[in-house]
Parts: sequence; structure tokens; C-alpha cells
Amino acid sequence: MNRKDFHTQLKIRVFNLENKGATTRTIKPKPGHHWNDAGVREVLIHIASDLKKRFPTEKFSLIQVGPGAYNFIHHGKREIDLGAGTLEIDGVPVGRVDSAKITLEGGS
Repeated sequence: MNRKDFHTQLKIRVFNLENKGATTRTIKPKPGHHWNDAGVREVLIHIASDLKKRFPTEKFSLIQVGPGAYNFIHHGKREIDLGAGTLEIDGVPVGRVDSAKITLEGGS
């Protein structure tokens, strides 16, 4: 591995739901350590998982904008493809779905 494969810090920007601003975090490893590719991946997975928990109905994409710099960009509501089946509300069948996509509303 080359020296350029290690990062002394990660800069992560998460654009808000209207993409009118962003929260920027600089994440540093322990003193004397560096981030390798596996460590960077682990941090990005953790942030993506946190975004999914905090905004379950929203869709984000990850873009690398430079060495050790990443942006999570908001792309609107997440859709679910129901396919075919029975539609139930609180366990009670209320109809049949031939094929539909639902845009999730609400969230945190």
C-alpha cells in the first residue's frame, strides 16, 4: 500500500433535505494513526446507517469529492415497489395490489 492510500482525516458533508446547506464533519483517527481503505469504508457505512435510521423515508447518495472527502447528497423520498400481493393494514386484508410503488412519507 502506498502512503497515499492512508488518510490523516476524513471530511464528510451531509446535505440537508432541501440541499440548501450541509453539515460538515472532520473525523480523525487516534493520534499517530491513519485511515486505510477498510477504515474509511467502515466510517462511511456507519454514517450511511445513521442517516437511514434518522431519515428512513429519505434517499441519499454517496459521492467521493477528493482524497478523504465525501458528500452524502439528498435525493428525495425513498420508493418501495410492492409488487403483487394482498394489501394489509394492521394485519387485516383490505385489498389486492397488482403492482404499485409507494413513496414513503413522514420520518424523523
